[in-house]
Amino acid sequence: MSLDMNSLPNDVKELKKIIIFQNNKLIDQKQKEVEYQEELRLQRLKESEHLDQIERLKIQLFGRRTEKWSQIEKDQGILFNEIESSVQEDSPEPEEESLFTPVKSHTRKKTGRKPFPDYFPRITILHDIPESEKTCSCGHGLTRIGEESSEKLDIIPAKIQVEVHVRPKYACKKCEGTSDETLPVVKIAPVYNQIAEKSMLSSGFLAYTITQKFADALPFYRQVGILKRSGVEISRSTLSNTAIQVFEKLSPMIEDMRKELFKSKYLQIDETVLQVLNEEGKLNTSKSYMWVIRGLIREKPVVLYHYEPSRSAKFLEDWIGDFGKLSETLSELNVSLPMGRSDRVSGIIQTDGYESYDSLLKSKLKILHAGCWNHARRKFFEILKIDPNNAGAQWIVKEIGKLYAIESKAKEGKLSSEEHLSLRQSESKLIVGEIFSWMNKRIVEVAPKSSMGKALSYLAGQWPKLLIFLDHPELQLDTNLVENDIRPFVVGRKNWLFSGCPQGATASAGFYSLIQNAKISGIDPYSYLRDLFKSWEKNPRRLSINELPQPVGN
Repeated sequence: MSLDMNSLPNDVKELKKIIIFQNNKLIDQKQKEVEYQEELRLQRLKESEHLDQIERLKIQLFGRRTEKWSQIEKDQGILFNEIESSVQEDSPEPEEESLFTPVKSHTRKKTGRKPFPDYFPRITILHDIPESEKTCSCGHGLTRIGEESSEKLDIIPAKIQVEVHVRPKYACKKCEGTSDETLPVVKIAPVYNQIAEKSMLSSGFLAYTITQKFADALPFYRQVGILKRSGVEISRSTLSNTAIQVFEKLSPMIEDMRKELFKSKYLQIDETVLQVLNEEGKLNTSKSYMWVIRGLIREKPVVLYHYEPSRSAKFLEDWIGDFGKLSETLSELNVSLPMGRSDRVSGIIQTDGYESYDSLLKSKLKILHAGCWNHARRKFFEILKIDPNNAGAQWIVKEIGKLYAIESKAKEGKLSSEEHLSLRQSESKLIVGEIFSWMNKRIVEVAPKSSMGKALSYLAGQWPKLLIFLDHPELQLDTNLVENDIRPFVVGRKNWLFSGCPQGATASAGFYSLIQNAKISGIDPYSYLRDLFKSWEKNPRRLSINELPQPVGN
């Protein structure tokens, strides 16, 4: 109601009532205004989240999937080479009259074709002039004074041959074996050993087809088509079943590898989906998983693939056992650990942050669960794909880039473990502290369901794990190594799509393990498998970890 001097009562009590009424009304109005502003804020957040989702979907459908930097980074200097970028940007523009731009002296890379390796056989093909043209107009014969030559690379498709294994039979024509009835009448060499018993395929053939599938991502059904063009009729089931049979000879070697691998002090673990048919109690459309574990055996990098019907990491519980305690290279470090953990560390497992590991490792007081800085960075990189001008995402990607720059400096300087640890404590720790302060400030300012909110939430959830590298110089910043190890399987999966049975999936894991270890040792996978198979045929035995691929030069 409106008030004026004439309408106000003279009674003090009545005046107080009017004042109280007006005051309460004003408070209600202010409260409604606050509620309205809050509704607007929430509405804007929802709209922002919806727009965010739309942009993410557009990126998934039409955007580039790579995390390589584009003009965004070049313009704003968020790559590691910030000094070089600033020097180039600050350089004066050349004068218009100048015909030449001075540059620093440097050595250019040689351009042109690389020569073919000397160990390739050479076949000379002569292109000569006719004999009739080898006479000069003066009547004298021409003399060869030189030549011009060029090399062309040729290829001969896989040569197929048939091994004829002959076992001569011997008998005595005189007594026809009657002189000693305890001896056989006919003598013949024993049946030769085969890596795949009673198979019509040689060890070299099997090494070739297995390498084609697990190293070159060429599934068996495509190999069948290629062989058919060469006149070889062989079924996919024959290749698959024979490969499983071969793996039976290799499985003890894989089991030894697993046992030794978990004596390592530091493991990286990753997993990816796999579809396996005919699994007990599961639909053919359900998901199974291929796990990849990387560690050290006798100071040598070793990779192990393992098939599991589920994504649960419970199978690791039995494998972990006394993980880290038996390692010859173990040097227990006294560090301050979060959440009341023991200060005696026997091992570190580094993952991409999958929560199943948390419940598994929670009870393992002497095992640290380290996180991956690349996965944390990736969340903010996705924001830059949607909003290249997002200052917060630019800043944190740049800061994480500084951590990687420090690691590059340590690698280039070939620092010892003590020097590397000192570098992380003096330089990396300061950057991590700045990221922590920024994270705590920003996380309360953004919508939880927005891209920035989710990225910050992931970062905060992983924070204790991301700090572990500061006290352990042997720890990588990320799980990129094991992610690179899992990539050949992912590429192959696009071609063969699924495994026909659990036994096939287990065998695939074993073959991927051997082939990937050959690769990281600098050995040709086909040569390694062929020699391993032939070695077993000459001397049948229980294959052991001693027959793993050894790095070239060892």
